[in-house]
Amino acid sequence: MKPLLFVLLAASLVANVALIVSSRRSASPATNSAMAPVGAGAASTAVPGQPPSSAANNPSGGAANATAVASMAWHGASSDQELHRVVAGLRAAGYPASIIRAVINQLLNERFASRQPNAGQPFWKRAVPTPETLAAQTALNNERRALFETLLGPDARPSALLDADARERRYGAMSADKIDAIAKIERDYQEMSAESWAKRRGNAMTSMDTMMQSQQLMEQEKLTDLAGVLTPEELAQFEMRNSTAAQKLFNNLRNVEITEAEYARLYQAQKAFEAANPMRSTMDQAAYLQRVTAQMALNEEAKAVLGDERFYPYVEGADSFYANTAQALNKFSTVTPAAKYQVYQLQVELQGQMMAQTSRGGQMTPDQAEAMRNTVASYNTKLEALVGPEVAEAYRNQGMGRMFTSFRPAPSRPATSATSLVPVGK
Repeated sequence: MKPLLFVLLAASLVANVALIVSSRRSASPATNSAMAPVGAGAASTAVPGQPPSSAANNPSGGAANATAVASMAWHGASSDQELHRVVAGLRAAGYPASIIRAVINQLLNERFASRQPNAGQPFWKRAVPTPETLAAQTALNNERRALFETLLGPDARPSALLDADARERRYGAMSADKIDAIAKIERDYQEMSAESWAKRRGNAMTSMDTMMQSQQLMEQEKLTDLAGVLTPEELAQFEMRNSTAAQKLFNNLRNVEITEAEYARLYQAQKAFEAANPMRSTMDQAAYLQRVTAQMALNEEAKAVLGDERFYPYVEGADSFYANTAQALNKFSTVTPAAKYQVYQLQVELQGQMMAQTSRGGQMTPDQAEAMRNTVASYNTKLEALVGPEVAEAYRNQGMGRMFTSFRPAPSRPATSATSLVPVGK
């Protein structure tokens, strides 16, 4: 669409909507009951192929047109009756539901603005709502939504607000009734989650782990409610599109092309991983090692699905620890993606052995220290075999590679002769 034509059309829409809203000032009740935008009737009398009349070729209409243009101003709607008339007028004029929703949403925003619980408060109070403020906001939102649904009827349903692409992406072939039921459940849990967060936030006695566990429990209850309105097949499809595991997988696959069947296999593996290794704000050595080991197993499942060519771009987005290793080795052109991944595997294995040793507590005996030294030496031999001695030495001096220097004897200093210690000039 050409820019000028787009501007003219937009101006026409705004003018018509403004006239619908403002015409309540001069129109009689009888006229308002069958309201249509000013100009709709004139358009119907235009001659096809000819330009519309103007003040230049229609002097008698020039003053009237000027008056109409001068009255085109946004006045809002102060009553439910006026809002209903706006909806009726826009529908009579043939505007699509999306435009009508946008107009009504703006009018409702203006109408409810002064009643916002945090209106007029300083910004630092608006940033962190209290439980009381949040409860008032929820009540106001529910009142606004009820009015929105009363005004627009079926056009206000959550399923009606979705475009075709968003609907397919989130819900597949699910019916409108099921989509509306899901939306209600999600809205209820969003309100409960916000309320729970507001009550716990700022309480020094509430740990982050407690809050995360509460959120996870709420997610389980939400899943149970979803299972009450969806068939097992529908729930599986919904989870495959919207769950935490799905969101993580979407991000991991941003650089990889896969089929739907491959996505289903990867999703099942990711879902099992997330269920067995829930996120925690802090992890002890045992929990950390368990998650890293589980991540390695997940990587191998992905490799079986993707093959080598797609696996390495995938795992660089899916596993941050491997991504760090790959980034450190990218400067060496001789190191292949497969070798980078094997270096990463060596690190995980060596780290596991070190953590197992230190978790026993107490100081190492000489025999234990010697055994650990021999273990590190064996891993250094494997590292050098993978990337070569020069790359291995460079890698040991940065980032995670420094773990390969643990328990290694410090390089001996060259012997210093007695004469070299005599100050110059003595």
